[in-house]
Amino acid sequence: MNAKLFLFFVLLCIAPAWIFEFVPLVDYPRHLFIAHVAKNPAGFAGFFELNPLGVPNSMCYPILIALNFFMPLAIAGKVLLSITIALFVFGVKYLSDSLGNGKSWSPLFGVILLFTLSFVIGFVNFLIGTGISFFALGYWARNAGCGSARKKIILSVLLLMVYFAHLMAFSSLFFITAAAAFFYFQNAKKAFFSLLPFAPALAAFALFFLAAGGAVSDFSPVIWQVVGQKLRNFLFLLSPVSNGFGNVSLLLALFAASTAAICLFFETMYSTAFKQWLMRWNTCVKNHLISHRIHSVVFNKSLKKPAFRKNMRAALAAALAPGVLLFLLLPNSAGTYWPIDSRLAFFLVAYGAILLRQPKKQFCRRIFDLLLTLGALAAIAGVFMFFSQSQQEIGEYVSGISLVEENSRLLPLIEWDNGFLPVNLHSDSYYLIEKGGVSPYFTLTKMFPIAYAGNSYTIAPVQLSPQTYDNNAHAKHFDYVIAYGSREKYEKEIEKSFEKIFENRGLALYKKKSPA
Repeated sequence: MNAKLFLFFVLLCIAPAWIFEFVPLVDYPRHLFIAHVAKNPAGFAGFFELNPLGVPNSMCYPILIALNFFMPLAIAGKVLLSITIALFVFGVKYLSDSLGNGKSWSPLFGVILLFTLSFVIGFVNFLIGTGISFFALGYWARNAGCGSARKKIILSVLLLMVYFAHLMAFSSLFFITAAAAFFYFQNAKKAFFSLLPFAPALAAFALFFLAAGGAVSDFSPVIWQVVGQKLRNFLFLLSPVSNGFGNVSLLLALFAASTAAICLFFETMYSTAFKQWLMRWNTCVKNHLISHRIHSVVFNKSLKKPAFRKNMRAALAAALAPGVLLFLLLPNSAGTYWPIDSRLAFFLVAYGAILLRQPKKQFCRRIFDLLLTLGALAAIAGVFMFFSQSQQEIGEYVSGISLVEENSRLLPLIEWDNGFLPVNLHSDSYYLIEKGGVSPYFTLTKMFPIAYAGNSYTIAPVQLSPQTYDNNAHAKHFDYVIAYGSREKYEKEIEKSFEKIFENRGLALYKKKSPA
């Protein structure tokens, strides 16, 4: 693919963050808030404390803090989002090039995969880790078996960055790379030495796990789920930006992948190497020696060079099979909203898409390129529409927040229809960062770089805002309540301790009443 054209697609992906005032990704403002607290801990003494553990979910915060020394945090956040998008899309291209795709248009899969639900929810650390993992895997694929100490150090640094970005990004990368090493190398010793650059990151995880007392929320407690539920999770995570353009984008991507897969199947079936492989296998079958056949396949005697030996693309494709099995069998986390196997599914689809080659037949190749190009353009159009439609709602929300006084604590209560948020739940962070206020956030000590200090809050409402209001508990800890959507369930309860000071369509702001 032409480098200038690819850069044009990357700039199109980044453009919405700069064209529109508000970034409507759900967790995005909270990442800004956490960075603000981490940079100014003295201003939040008694409310938050810095987490002393090396949390593998914190790559974006040092970046935001460093940028904040030179620019306002709102601008720093947009720079971070631009970096995240560029890392992801360029990472897909780098891995694709590392596997010999050359001028293929398959890197455009990166644009389509980026704008799925992980982006909409604002999983910035996860997306940063995913982008760096593509670079790390590509670098490993290019230098597998190389004894250069310098290259191993570079790879170790990349893997440490993936680990500190997000634990799921690192664990998925590790398992897929380990499986690929087993398939690629002809002896276990070489496979083991190729994985040595993972050692520093694995040591960091071991120290973190021990320091956290083994209570890493993404892994404990766990429950088993049926395959059907896992497939629903898989489809849910891959849901594109929720509008017509997003759905068209995913459909075109599926057609493109199907075209490439079908062409690859027929190209393989009629290749000389595959015919030779079949002839050798057939010879083993005719011998009727089951043990000999198994020995031939496993120990590579009769079949001199199985497809995945010394073929990195084939080795990675073979490595995805254990990943699929792991996806079907891995337990989910019972205590978190996002099950870890859905993120593993995201990796399986991403790696699978990158492994696809352009068809050799010119007609099929043109169809493949056209479908991918239209799919990428549809995904970008969907993001522009999503950002545009969100501006008014977020603007109304922050207009109420602007009335909150400095150093106040705010409780957001959100009711939404049709199962999706009508407004970015965390938009209060845009104003509270400037005013020094504090609002609730479900921060687990083991998984975030900041946490509630001691017992300063006896309650911690979850991110998806509480559906009920408890006056006895909430009135003690909050100076303001902001409610968006229907308030019939709890408005009378709120008005026992708070008075309404602002209302605009579906938004209302309540201030705590002065003591009588």
